Amino acid sequence: MSNVNVGVVVSRFSYISNAHVDMIKKANAENDFVIISIGSSDRSRSVEHPFTLDERSAFIEKIISNDDALKGMSYRIVALPDAPYNQYSWTNTVHGKIYDVLDDINISCDSINVYTFKSPQYHYETLFPEPSFTLTFVSHGLENIRDLLFNNGGRVGDLIENCPQSYVEYIIDFMTTDTYTQLLSEYNSIEYMISSWEASPFPPTFVTTDAVVYCKGHVLLVTRNNPVGKGLYCLPGGFLGQTSTITDGIIDNLKKDTSIKVSKPILKSNIVKNAVFDDPYRSQRGRIITNVGLIMLDNVTSLYSLPEVKEVKGQKTHAQWVPVHHIDKLRDKFFEDHYYIIKSMLTSLDT
Repeated sequence: MSNVNVGVVVSRFSYISNAHVDMIKKANAENDFVIISIGSSDRSRSVEHPFTLDERSAFIEKIISNDDALKGMSYRIVALPDAPYNQYSWTNTVHGKIYDVLDDINISCDSINVYTFKSPQYHYETLFPEPSFTLTFVSHGLENIRDLLFNNGGRVGDLIENCPQSYVEYIIDFMTTDTYTQLLSEYNSIEYMISSWEASPFPPTFVTTDAVVYCKGHVLLVTRNNPVGKGLYCLPGGFLGQTSTITDGIIDNLKKDTSIKVSKPILKSNIVKNAVFDDPYRSQRGRIITNVGLIMLDNVTSLYSLPEVKEVKGQKTHAQWVPVHHIDKLRDKFFEDHYYIIKSMLTSLDT
């Protein structure tokens, strides 16, 4: 099939407003076939991304089937995983997904129309620079559906006014679930953190440390117990002490978080790589820059097995060794950007 007009809708669809529906309608009206791409498809549940990829896909399909202007629409939904520390990889993934769909359904076209919202987080102009892509920014109207869902326990009236009916019906049911209750606690915790430094004369920036500890094909992970990201996997780490160097902070926070039975001098001497991860949007809690150390323990001759780490009370595992080959299977169970940090730090390893 040739000379077909193809539209690509790019959004995370973390929350769906009437503006998302209008964008899909515009793409449908101006093209013969539409690819709807769901960004951040591999993220864990959070206040920023409260719904899974399958749930978001189902929302979109239901909206299309229930809207007279969209019935009979020719489309395909694709998932776009994140790559916050490798834009080249992310750009290749986006383009690859688009052309894979076109090849699969035997469509050829001279140009592709891309529809999205203007965002300070994503510089779409650099992602679609080729002349074959025409980029259209669509007005998104109300920006923060998130606050309508969580602020004051949910503002259903405003949701009804600004979101598709079928989506609101799902939201009302969702607000009765344990998942919503946990996310509401997370939202309130984040709002409290942000409000606590409102009196600061300038926007605060926080410095943390994290450790990627590698040993015998495993990486050391911990499970979060705090309201924000509770139950998710993360790297052992924490805020940098006022009198600590970056290196000391990496080791001190690692020991505090895991009680790993390896001495501080040995841990410090086996830091083989340091990196800073400073994506401005990496945390909902505020501007947090983390300094990460890669600690390789394979060459410690006194270690004949994986070092012991601590568990919390109640038989719940807090710190644990996870096989590297299993990390990808857990990517949607990680806190914030910790999965991507691990992948970045281990890129050069031959495992």
